[in-house]
Amino acid sequence: MKLKQVKKYYAGYILAFIFIAALGIRLYFAFQTPYFSSDDAYFSLRQIDEITSTGTPLYNDDLSYGGRLFMFPPLFHYILAFFNLFLPLGFVAKVLPNIFASSLIIITYYLAKNITKDKVAALYVAGIAGFIPIFFYKTVNSVSPYSLAVPLAAYAIYCFVKLHTEKKYAYFLLISVSCLTFVHASAVLLAIALVLYLVLLKTENIKEIPAEIEIVLFSSLLVIWFLLIIYKQALLSENIGIVFQNIPSQIIGKYFQNITVLGAIAKIGLVPFVYGIVTIYRYLFRSKTKFSYLFISFAMTIGLLLLLKAIPISAGLMFLGMILTILYSMHIVHFKGFVKKTKLARLRPFMMISLSFTLLMTQFLPTLVFANQEMALAPAENEAQAFRWIEENTHPASTILSIIEDGHKITYISKRKNVIDSNFLNAGDTDRIFEDIKTTYTTQYKTLAMEALDKYSIDYIYFSQDVKDEFGIEKLRYADDDPRCFKPAYEVGEGKEKITIYKVLCRIEESKISDRR
Repeated sequence: MKLKQVKKYYAGYILAFIFIAALGIRLYFAFQTPYFSSDDAYFSLRQIDEITSTGTPLYNDDLSYGGRLFMFPPLFHYILAFFNLFLPLGFVAKVLPNIFASSLIIITYYLAKNITKDKVAALYVAGIAGFIPIFFYKTVNSVSPYSLAVPLAAYAIYCFVKLHTEKKYAYFLLISVSCLTFVHASAVLLAIALVLYLVLLKTENIKEIPAEIEIVLFSSLLVIWFLLIIYKQALLSENIGIVFQNIPSQIIGKYFQNITVLGAIAKIGLVPFVYGIVTIYRYLFRSKTKFSYLFISFAMTIGLLLLLKAIPISAGLMFLGMILTILYSMHIVHFKGFVKKTKLARLRPFMMISLSFTLLMTQFLPTLVFANQEMALAPAENEAQAFRWIEENTHPASTILSIIEDGHKITYISKRKNVIDSNFLNAGDTDRIFEDIKTTYTTQYKTLAMEALDKYSIDYIYFSQDVKDEFGIEKLRYADDDPRCFKPAYEVGEGKEKITIYKVLCRIEESKISDRR
């Protein structure tokens, strides 16, 4: 009897093992450092702190860009703030996003199983979903809304599939779409893909059920309405430029770079990428099934937006990796059926073992390599010391100059005003701001630097190896030449680890430099 139960529930045991293993590996990486790899994580930490303390997000911020209005969906931060009521924030920020991200394993398993009716194919997909390289390393040590947004999108697709057999999933779909909209603006991908799905059905003369049309239209309008409410002011000020999020044109390539096949393969995984594309080709031009068009519409939407540079490449590849992974389950079923008809049927167990080894080499190991690289981006102890020194030794109204990647660290750890950070929407003329920062770091002329320092009321200049790498410089030339105006107030580390914080002691007044002491 016990053996029968094991055989009956083997898929559940394996799925639980995959989930626990993936979560365990994630937490192993996350707890290697008390800090976070992404500067955006410190923005999330500020919002969680604020919600825990006051019950509302920090929309009007006096520190970011010296004072501005934030616009963002707050649900992700509310969820973490709830757990922060009775658990330490450091623990919540490390553990909860990784649990959210690992839930993609369970969702993709049931989604693939529902589509293919094959437990083995679904288990392979679940294993891959746990180790999609870009999704793993972008969420393992970063308090990122994507850790919840990608699983929510997968669950919304699952509800849409189940809608064909159980009408109650219409309510679950609407709830998941609403939650996704208040977690991240990427909900618009879901709306566009569902509309494209209906278009594809019409072009292929495939009959849709009335509930599909109603739910797609209602969901799409819901997403658009909510996002209009959240980003109304940005739309009024940026117009169509909101697509590029007001990112400075000098660095926009970092966010909307060209997608290459090799780059996509490395960050999604060789097997799901290749066979996901093969499956799209098969079902788009040969076999035509209803559900295949659902996933094809998602892949086409993401691919088109990536080519148009309308979404950041990292975000696009995370969602594309999830979709191609699910499509791969359909390929496994097709392949198993093909083998069963040939004389190779007796070799099927060996083929499955070979597939497992291939996935280990091309999916699991690259994920670990990328994760190690991501962990190296977390602040070193000397950086944390420098940011803490700023909090402890500068006036609360001080403004600190540094690069974009340090902006949220300055506002969260140092609790001081920054000049720029990675929240560009509604931040004014970011092109001008970035150019002024670049001039301040690269010019050899004190008068040019002083103009920018005075313009933004900068009190301290943060100078590190990251600053050197960003602008291709070795030192702050005018500061080293004039200790009367630029005093090294704090230094820590040696060589490439060295960080210097300069205190600005002069200002421009009536076209001449005078002491500011």
